[in-house]
This record gives sequence, structure tokens and C-alpha cells, in this order.
Amino acid sequence: MGVPAVALAGLLRLAHGCTNLIVTPGASADGSVIFSYTADSGDLYGTLGHYPAGKHQPGETRAIWNWDTGKYLGAIDEAPYTYNVIGNLNEHGLAIGETTFGGNETLGGGEGIMDYGSLIWVTLQRCKTAREAILMFDELVSKYGYVSDGESFTIADTSEVWVMELIGKGRFEKGAVWVAIRIPDGHVSGHANQARIQKFPLRDAENCVYSSDVISFAVKVGLWDSQRPEEEFSFADCYDPISFTGARLSDARVWSFLSSAAADPGFGKTYEEYVLGHNVTASARMPLSIPAGSKISALDLMSHMRNHYEGTVLDSRHDVGAGASGSPFRVRPLVWKAGGSSYVHEREVGTPQAGWNFVAQLRPRLPRAMAGLLWFAPDDATFSVHAPFHGGTTRVPHGYADGTGDALHFSQESAFWAFNSVANFLYPRPGGEAWVQLAGDVLFNASAETDSVDVFIGHSWSAGRWEKFLAVCLFFNLDLAVRWSLGTCLVAAAILLARAREGMTGLGGSPLALPCLVYLPITVFFVVFFCGQHLRGLPLLGCFGVGGQRSTSVWLDKLCIHQTNMDLKAEQIAALPVFVARSSRMLVLWDETYFERLWCNLELATFARHGGAEKVELLPLWLAPWLLASILSDLLSVTILEVLVHVFPNWSVGPDAIMDIARSVLGHNPALLKFVAWFVIWMISSIVYLPASIPSFFSFRMKLRNHQLLLDQMADFDVRKAKCTVPSDRNAIEQQVKELFKEDHRPMSWLPPEGVDEGEVSVNNRLSQLWLDPLDSFNAYVRGALRENVIRQIGKELYVPWQTCLTAFLPMILYSVVNVLGCDNGPCEVSARLAGYSSASQYMIVQSIGWVLCIALAFPLTYPTLLQMLTCALSSGCPAPVQLVLAFLCCPAAYVYCYICGGLIWASLISLVEDYSVGQLLVFMSVMALLVAQVMWLFIRNSHFKNLPSRCIRRQTYQEVNSGFLFDCA
Repeated sequence: MGVPAVALAGLLRLAHGCTNLIVTPGASADGSVIFSYTADSGDLYGTLGHYPAGKHQPGETRAIWNWDTGKYLGAIDEAPYTYNVIGNLNEHGLAIGETTFGGNETLGGGEGIMDYGSLIWVTLQRCKTAREAILMFDELVSKYGYVSDGESFTIADTSEVWVMELIGKGRFEKGAVWVAIRIPDGHVSGHANQARIQKFPLRDAENCVYSSDVISFAVKVGLWDSQRPEEEFSFADCYDPISFTGARLSDARVWSFLSSAAADPGFGKTYEEYVLGHNVTASARMPLSIPAGSKISALDLMSHMRNHYEGTVLDSRHDVGAGASGSPFRVRPLVWKAGGSSYVHEREVGTPQAGWNFVAQLRPRLPRAMAGLLWFAPDDATFSVHAPFHGGTTRVPHGYADGTGDALHFSQESAFWAFNSVANFLYPRPGGEAWVQLAGDVLFNASAETDSVDVFIGHSWSAGRWEKFLAVCLFFNLDLAVRWSLGTCLVAAAILLARAREGMTGLGGSPLALPCLVYLPITVFFVVFFCGQHLRGLPLLGCFGVGGQRSTSVWLDKLCIHQTNMDLKAEQIAALPVFVARSSRMLVLWDETYFERLWCNLELATFARHGGAEKVELLPLWLAPWLLASILSDLLSVTILEVLVHVFPNWSVGPDAIMDIARSVLGHNPALLKFVAWFVIWMISSIVYLPASIPSFFSFRMKLRNHQLLLDQMADFDVRKAKCTVPSDRNAIEQQVKELFKEDHRPMSWLPPEGVDEGEVSVNNRLSQLWLDPLDSFNAYVRGALRENVIRQIGKELYVPWQTCLTAFLPMILYSVVNVLGCDNGPCEVSARLAGYSSASQYMIVQSIGWVLCIALAFPLTYPTLLQMLTCALSSGCPAPVQLVLAFLCCPAAYVYCYICGGLIWASLISLVEDYSVGQLLVFMSVMALLVAQVMWLFIRNSHFKNLPSRCIRRQTYQEVNSGFLFDCA
């Protein structure tokens, strides 16, 4: 775009340009003060500075070095005590950022000691609050002079944020003139190398302070007419008048942020002519701050720092410098000539010039040293990753520290060079941007067009990618993996038996039993769990019940929305409701952020209207890691058990020693002695699960917390509180939700007569004409029908499905085959004789029955029992350390209880077979009845909930909305 290259000196000053974006507590998502800072200069090397706290002696001085040039400027008196400073944040939650506006050239380069960088870090070491910092700035420049150009400063603490603009007095006088304005709560602001404070209140010390000579000095040097009223004085128009470069290359960056964050959707259009440089009069300028349209988080502000004017009139992906790849990146020069005319490249917020950048998050409700959080990143904000550093940080990590590499010497240990290398690979160098586009094309081309989808996968982008991958594998491949694992075990057993000379008894003591019947099937389980989706379409595998099946079609945004073609991406995001509406089922990969994301809520609302709650399947992301960890822990326990069997051959078929000990106490009742002996043997074998109890402690505490959090989130759901990464999208998304639920936007008297049962709830006639807001209707749907459906699917927090418990014990189930066919690691005839059986066949049949009963009635009890114990321990009212100890002891106790139940099964079964009597039969039946009752109480009772009459559910669903109206009308 051709424009005159005016004010070239201003352009040169922009070579060291920076950007600050500001969010007040009332505009932030968590009540914090948040602001961003990019240190933009092509020769800056991004490291994290640190000034430790210290005590100083009277008369001690501090050397001042020019922050830009490294030139020694002089020394100042040191303070008695200085605070810890990490980067631009101190231990009290005070943070300072800056951008250079330059200003009137006659006022730069004054005599003195303090430059703008030293002002920042000396002040951070001496002050606790923003107001103290402003006064410290004035004290330092008044006493020691100021040598830098004009600066805009962001000065913030945990409760407020100020913009202070300061310019030196050149050769006229020592010191500087300045003005500082407090940004109103609920507003957003910013500055970017152009003075922004115009007229300011002269008699409002609570919200505006200024140097005593800010106006009189302007009169003295001829920048202001003393005959004009002081109320008309404008700091920016006097000391840094607006120009084309100030509007187009500086204020435009602030405009890009304010446009997307503004409560007024027309803000961007209003000031479009100004930022284009078409109207650069003082009256056309933007206000210093504006009300925010939605709450902004630290993560949101990081996204704004990556802005390249996408989707605006300044979108540089479509100008002459974009090239074939549509790159938004321009390094230098800002001004260039062609055909005798001068042109400019756009100066974006996210720029390759950046040496480092940060987001300061100042949180009011945390301890002092933790209140301030500096999200620091070297190099270009577009590609860098922000790492958190608290204001109390006393040591800088090696990769971020001064001395780890420099601007001219590459270091593999440097965070700056790591991010810089990635960025340079992706900038518009030969193939760089094209590789990014190609990566997006490859992902998108992996999908195919279809008229409908079997499963729409909804998830939060805040959740971990591996957690989501494991959850998808669990949903689609778990049943298949279990079938393949069991099938592999049966096939391997058949092959081993066919090769054995003695037939069914030929594997007694075989060293091949464990590897072939446990390790191999478990390996197959994991292979199919992770890769089962590739097996469903293979016709040769039909005999396994999986081959030749039509592959399940899924919709996943990562693949079905183009990630690098921004125009196509925008169209596909707008069509998201269409994709959801054409899906047969919806799979929600839940984590604690899912219901907090507005886009996730739109997906859910769309499917609620077109699919119904019964077709929404919710899968918590904690389930897959827990299940896989449990299977691996169980495999470890099986291995330990097999080692014990080899160390003590036939230990489990030789109860004579235990019977001899028990005979002195219990007498000579053979049935009772055998019962006790076998019970003790199983109790001893429970030690193999001690290692498994350790991961269970952590995984089940997580399960209890997250399960309850899920149900609580749904019970308190409010779509209006959801977060939106792009604030400007909020109104459009909420409007779509309203359109989906506008059918429920009717008078309360619209509810059918059966909605209120006789003697239940009577609705006041005055309230019956109130209208349900569509957003409240959606809230009621999530709190009511959807939550009830989720509870029917996954139960309350103490419930684990019986099938899931069995799957967690898969290695032990497979080991039961080893134990039966391997005859306790000995020849089957010998093992049968030692155990007191008449034949090997009888021995193996009894072993099989015992294992089947333990698998069905004992092993699954472990996990629900553990949850019950943990709940009791964590709600016992004891001190927290005692609760943790009790909770930890619950884990081995649950496994011991499982083996107590297993011991009862084996003891009563073997006593019944070897010493049959009516009494033994009654004992065996009593044990079976007790265990069956336990299983029914822990699993069947909790597996579903009684279906309420539809009218009661309807009343319950809308009652939550009604209660809000009652509150409003009270």
C-alpha cells in the first residue's frame, strides 16, 4: 500500500519499538491486573534478569549503566533495603513495562544519570505499589536528571494499573515532565511507541497525578500557548504530536487489541481511518482506555501478543510483501521504495524483532511472594512459550540466565536460541511458511467429506494431548483390545496343549506358560488398544469379530478444521453447528476446563437440540491413564506371584504346615483345618499387591476429586461464565446458543399441566407469565437432563463399573489360566496328589471353579471398596497429615480385603470338595450369598438410578431457572 514516507526519524526510533497491552482487574477473568510487554529490537538478546534483595550500608552507592548502550552514566545513593526483582516484577507484585515514543527531538538526550531502563529497575527494587513507583520516578529524575527519550510506562500492582508518560527537558533543564493516569477498573488499554495521554484531569489526585511543571515547562520552551486554558492542555499533542507513523505503525497495534476486546463492536470501524493514516488529527485519536466486552485471561493476552492484524484492513497476509505463502512476517525495513514512491510494511504486535516478551499477572488474593507472576518468553511472542516466574524467585534457570550464549554466539543450552531457531525456520524464508501450510494441508487432507458422522468428539484445547489420545483409544478400542487379549491367550493355550504329550495336564511346571499366556496377551492388548482402529477394516480378521466392519467416522476439530488456512478455518468454525447437528453421537472428552470453554458449550448446546442428552457420552480424561496404570500394576503383581511360586514350589498346594500349627488351637476337625489353611494361604499371597497399592493411592484420590468436580460443575453450570479465547467471539456464540434454545423462550405457563403434580409445587400467577431466557434454558438442560444422563453413564463418585474393575485385573485373569494349566508350577499329577485330590482332572476342575468365582466376586470388589475407604479417611475430620496417612493405608487394606474374600471362596470350596458334608455345603453357600450380595450392593445398585416420572424430571429441570426468577423478584 503506497503512502508517503514522512517522519522518517520517527520510523527510525521504532527500530527499538515495544508494545504494552493492559487489562484491569474488572476486565480480567480472575480479577488480576494483567499486562503484556514485548522488547522489540533486532539486536536484543532475551534473558531474564535478576536483582536479589539486599541490605545496604549508609553512604553506599549504586552504579548506573545505560540500559541501551551499556555506557556508564554515574552513581546514585543506594537505598537501605532493596527488594527481590525477577525480570520486570518484584517480590511485592509490582511490575513495570515501557514503550518508547521519542517525542520532541529537542527534549531528548538531556544531562543526568537516569535512563529509562535504570528508572524501571531501581524503582522495582525500592517500591511496593504503583503509586509509590510513580513518586519514585519523579524523585529520581528530579534529583539525578534524565537522559533518555520520551517513554510510556505501564506501572501496575495487584489492585490497579497506571499509564505514566514522561519526557526529559533536553538541554533546557535537568529532570523531566510527566503525567500518570489510573486506568479505570473494567477497562482495557495499551501503548506502542506513541504518547497516548491527551487531556487529563487537573484536580483528581486519586486518578491522575503529574509533575508540577508539565504545563509551565511547555510554555517556557514554546510548545504551549500560555493564553489557552490549562484544561485544554494535551500531553501527547504537545510533547509527541500525532503523525502518519504514530498512527499507522504505533497506535494501530493498540487498535488491534482494543478492537477485539471492546464492549462496543463498532470500535474498530470507528477508528479505521485513523490507524490507516488517513485522518491523523488530534480529534481523531482513540481514547486512552475503553470498557472491555468480556473477561480476558493471561492466556488470552498471550494470544493478543501474537496478533498480525488478521482479519482487519491491515492484514499483511494479503499485501505485496506476503508472497505466495501469505506470510504476515516482515523483518526490515519498515519503509521501502519502488518506482519513485515510498511504502511501509505493517508493524504488528507479534514481530521477529522481539528480544523477549512477557505477560505480568498480578493476583490480589495470594501471599506477597506468590502474588506476582511473570510469564516470560525469549524472542518473538508468535512462536515462543511463556514460562511462569513468581516475584519471589531467587534463581534464574540456566537456559534463561545472562551468560548462557549471547546475540552473536549460538548455545544449545539457551532458551532464546531454542525459540529463535524454531521461529526462523517458520519465517518467510525459502519453504518456511510453505512448510507450515503443508503441515496444515496434510492434517486436513487426512479427513474425508461425508454427509453424516458417527461420533462428534468434543474437547477442550486446554487439556493434554496425550490424555485425549488415550481417552479416544479407550472409547473406540478397549473392548476390542480385551477380546484380542483373551483370544490370544486361548489360541496360545491351545497351541501349547497340542504340543504337549500329556494333553490337558501337559503344561504342569512349563516355563512357557507365563510368557505365552500372560505377557504375550498383554502385549497384544496394548498394541490393539493403541492401534485397533487400523484393524477394523481388515476382511481376513472376520473370525475375530472385528474384520470387515465399516470404520467408525469421527469428527475431530484438529483434522476436520484446517489449522493453517485462516480463511478456510474461519468458514469451518462458523459451520461448526452444522457438523454437530449431523453427528449421531457426541463424545465429550471431559477435563476440568471443558465446561469453562464457550466453544465447547456451543457444541454441547447444538447437539442437545439436535441429538438429545441420551446420545451424549462423557468420558473423563482421568479414566484411561488410571486403567492402563492399574493393568501394568496388576502385571507387576502377577510377576511377583510367579516369582514366589518358583522360589517356593508347590507352596500353595501344601497347607500341611499351616494345619499343624492350627491343630493345637482348633482341634482335629479336618474340614475346619483345611478351611483355615487355605484362607491363610490366600491372605499371605495378598502381599503381591503391595506395589500396586502405591499408584492406586494417587490415581483414586484423583478419581474422587475429578469425579465430584465434574458433577459439581454440571450442577452449577452457567454458560455466561464460560471463557472465550477470542473475546470478540462471545456475543456471536451466545447468540447461537440463544437461537438453539429459543423454543424454550416462552412464558412459564407454557409448561404442560403434568409439569406440576398435585401437592408438589404451585406457581404464583404473577410468576407464570415470566419468560425463560434461552441461555437459562440451556443452563437448566446441563444441570438437569444432561447431568442425570451422565450419572446414569458413569455413576456417582464412589462407583466404578464391574466390567472396568475386571479389565483392571486382566493380567490376573490371564494368570488364572497359567495357574490352572500350569498346576502351581509342578507336574499336574504331583500337585493334585499333594493337594489331596483323587486325580489331576478333579484338581484342575476345582482350580478352574475357584478362579472363576474369585474373578467374578472377589477381584472386582477392590476398587469400590478402596473408594469407600478413601472417602471415609478423607472426610474423617482428622488433621490433614493424619488423613493422608489413613488414606494411604486404605490402599493396601482394600487389596487385603479382596484377598480375604478370595480366601473365603477357596477355603469354603476346597473344604466342600475334599470333606463334603451338609455343614460344609451351607458354609460354601453362605460365603457365596455374602459375596453376591456385596457385588450387587457395590455394582448393580449403583449402576443405574430409578427413572423418575417425566413430569417430575421436567419440574426439577425448570425449577432451577424458576428459583432465579424468585430471587430476582423478591
